[in-house]
Amino acid sequence: MRKVEQMSSASLLTAVLFYGVLGVGCFLYLSSVLMTQPLFPFQMQNLAWTQEWLLMTVLDYYGGVLPLCGIVLASEGNRIVALAWVVAILLLGSPFACAWVVWRLLKHQTLRMMDAETLVLSELASD
Repeated sequence: MRKVEQMSSASLLTAVLFYGVLGVGCFLYLSSVLMTQPLFPFQMQNLAWTQEWLLMTVLDYYGGVLPLCGIVLASEGNRIVALAWVVAILLLGSPFACAWVVWRLLKHQTLRMMDAETLVLSELASD
């Protein structure tokens, strides 16, 4: 039976802090932008409004894909392949995030991440 690899306490705390701060930071910045530059009505001719929302959009993108990149790093068996996917997602955007999902679906026939109980049950079923 294959053992499920657990994160060390330090790595777990670092990840929790990183993603927690990222999420709270994105939320606080979004709140600030919404108070100073409301989204509606659109003000495309207003340079300050456009700049704030462009920056918010970029922050929102990276706030969304960094957790996905963490999943890619944790779930890909080959670190070089994982890093290639992460670089592609971070630099080339959502087409490569979607490509990784397709890659995972074709490779594993699921997007589900296996936990210890599921791993044990699936290995028992295959015996």
